[in-house]
Amino acid sequence: RGIGARLVGHVEATLAARGARVLLVETSGLPTFARTRAFYHATGFTEEARIREFYAAGEDKIVFWKAIAAPAP
Repeated sequence: RGIGARLVGHVEATLAARGARVLLVETSGLPTFARTRAFYHATGFTEEARIREFYAAGEDKIVFWKAIAAPAP
């Protein structure tokens, strides 16, 4: 439906208006979060960091990064 992508777009626009330069999001590295990670990749995020066993033994924390575009003048 595109609701998630529209929500991310709204967050980016709000942050850009406030002068933010980057947006970080995090999620679990478990297989059950594969669709979440795919969503972040599809909306322009890149994997920036992986912190092994952050949440629990065998469950990594994955941090995604995306540049925020400056608002048009």
